[in-house]
Amino acid sequence: MEYVFLICSSSNFDGDRDMGRTRRRQTTLRAPYLKRVWLDRSRVEDWEAYPFCLPVFRDEFDQSFDTAVTIIVGENGTGKSTLLQAAAGLLPASGEIEWEGRPLRRIDILDRARRLAWVPQEAQFHFSYSVREVVAQGRYMWGDDENGVDDALAAFDLRELSARPVTRLSGGERHRVTLARALATGARVQLWDEPIAQLDARHALEVLALARRLADGGAALLVTLHDLRMARHFDRVLLLQRGRLVGDGRPDEVLTPAAILEVFGVCARPAITLDLELPHD
Repeated sequence: MEYVFLICSSSNFDGDRDMGRTRRRQTTLRAPYLKRVWLDRSRVEDWEAYPFCLPVFRDEFDQSFDTAVTIIVGENGTGKSTLLQAAAGLLPASGEIEWEGRPLRRIDILDRARRLAWVPQEAQFHFSYSVREVVAQGRYMWGDDENGVDDALAAFDLRELSARPVTRLSGGERHRVTLARALATGARVQLWDEPIAQLDARHALEVLALARRLADGGAALLVTLHDLRMARHFDRVLLLQRGRLVGDGRPDEVLTPAAILEVFGVCARPAITLDLELPHD
């Protein structure tokens, strides 16, 4: 299954007008321009864009990937969260966004919710719904059938908290609730913004293990991440710098000491550290 997104900024342009002038190019394009990115067995096609577009993808490449788990890393403010929200249809974007070969603008809202789930960086709740009630919101687009709700609660270690109001949870617990709600949707495309930033070591590793299982089952995941040490758990890394793609490939290929120094301004060197993993049953 292929999931494709065009990436650009969400301001200072007229999307319909600019798309009317956009044309496909077979040759190397001047920057800035956009590219279509398939998350599962992905390949990339070049499209011309215009100066107001965020040039996330600049360098010409055409590759295939067997993995369906991709992480995005980069300094603060480089566009990681904007990219996820544009791909989810939550922010306007010039160019075209397609899911499974269908333009996003032609997919009705209910169908979008069945196909894709987005998890924001911050889990904020203003009403005292129970944990189970919030997770069950993931089944709204399926007629509130509650299929998979119990499994989602179990997957994120929330069964004992299922009756507790979400307003009485810690930050990490609230974040696990939003992840469980996304899982309960059954969506084959999962966009997770910093899913492990607020979690303790065990729950973070469990989330990463779940992401792998989902990918092995045919789902496509696009995840933002700040802890570069966790990148080894993923197969593909997109490295962004000031809104541009400067690296794409396996973690050991992309996150080199030179690249880390250039993008993040810090030195990376091998060191003795704790290597945490889940216990084997």
